Amino acid sequence: MELKHDWCYDIIQTKDKRYDGSFYTAVKSTGIYCRPICKVPAPKSENCEFFLTAEACEDAGYRPCMRCRPELAPKFSEFEQRETLFHQIMIFFEKENYKSALVKDAELEFGITSRHIHRLFKEAIGVSPMQYILTKRLHRTKLLLTDTNLKMSEIAELSGFQSISQFNAAFKKHYKIAPSQMRKKQKSTEDGFVVFLSYKPPYDVKSMLDFFRKRIIEGVEYFCGDVYYRVIAIQKDNTYHRGWISVSFIEEKNQVKLTIDDQLKTVFFEVIERVKRVFDLNHNPSVLPEGIHNGVRLPGAFSLFEIGVRGIIGQQITVRAAQTIGGRLNVLGAEVMTPIEGLNKAFIEPEKILEMTDYKRILGELGVINSRAEAIYNLAKRIVNRELKDDGTMNVHEIAHVLLSIKGIGPWTCDYILMRGLNWPDIFLISDIGVKHGLEALNVMTTLNNESKTEIKKHYTKEGLEYAERFRPYRSYLNIQLWQE
Repeated sequence: MELKHDWCYDIIQTKDKRYDGSFYTAVKSTGIYCRPICKVPAPKSENCEFFLTAEACEDAGYRPCMRCRPELAPKFSEFEQRETLFHQIMIFFEKENYKSALVKDAELEFGITSRHIHRLFKEAIGVSPMQYILTKRLHRTKLLLTDTNLKMSEIAELSGFQSISQFNAAFKKHYKIAPSQMRKKQKSTEDGFVVFLSYKPPYDVKSMLDFFRKRIIEGVEYFCGDVYYRVIAIQKDNTYHRGWISVSFIEEKNQVKLTIDDQLKTVFFEVIERVKRVFDLNHNPSVLPEGIHNGVRLPGAFSLFEIGVRGIIGQQITVRAAQTIGGRLNVLGAEVMTPIEGLNKAFIEPEKILEMTDYKRILGELGVINSRAEAIYNLAKRIVNRELKDDGTMNVHEIAHVLLSIKGIGPWTCDYILMRGLNWPDIFLISDIGVKHGLEALNVMTTLNNESKTEIKKHYTKEGLEYAERFRPYRSYLNIQLWQE
């Protein structure tokens, strides 16, 4: 990743967590280096210099910040085995929902002793793994108590407590009040669990909903007015958990009302995190450079495989044509019971593709040409074989490397998958026809006459990239705005 002083400084001022680990800030006046998300107020610009790795900071004579612990940042390059192991254990705890006997499970998962796990946590964050797990459980219970209509017993179970009495005792000890005192009454006549998720305004809700409305896949997604419904499938413990969700915006409160099907209870927190990603709810609009409307959000995706398939079938065709083919593919998805008529299919899963003995013929009958069918098959193979993961154990550069190794996935498709599948904020789709039309609508391109198509394309690419440069490190949001022009 190219480092430029001005946009690196913008990132450390806004503390955008998506860039954590992609570079480090070294402060000349203190001799300390930090992560971009360090909670200490940003130093003066002239006192900062930026490095790609922690090792480069230390080679330059800087020492690590004791508050943000830069040596623990998710790495975008190789790093020490102990730090890698600690990071993987934390991801494992998160995936397992901080359940009981988790340290013992981690022993089996990673082939190490509980004593070694304890040592790693003490060295890295100064607390035992059980203290860390308990804190995470309590943070979850607080969210569920205040923002959902779940029963106390369900909250205790989802947060990893073995019993309601254990939950009550831990909660009272930590927060000094009973769970019932913290509870806000939530009323709902709908089936499923209701959660309210907040976002920072402004938020261009209409544009976001229109984006999904234009790309809706029949059977998988459905709109009733401005309420978005869809079926999702989340894999956990080698099992797919399928069910429906609904999303609606309460703009006067800057909230999203999320209803989660009871069938998704065991992956409750995973659903919440995916909805936040899909609707870009964690974004801080104040970080966007001048020239991008700060209500613009980056539409995400519910899975890397789904956005990969959508990107592949959308190559060099219109949004409407891609929507039509996507609708045909829904016949291959798993059946799911929902209370909404016409909403009954999960998006096709990668294992289903690999089960096909003649996938080219099957996909071809649905409108997918052979080269794209082959790309979809190989994408499914990489995901099922765990060569391609979006669970936090692979960084954006590693994922891009795997994607580009698949025949039929070129730079545009790779960038589109990274932008929407990972919510990566600094992708510019210079070859995208919609981006080209958006740039032309803004009259930022010089018109060439009597030149060859090759020269015109080179000229367009050069001017387009130069124009987009001013919007680093948030060029993905520029794409979305240009698509709306």
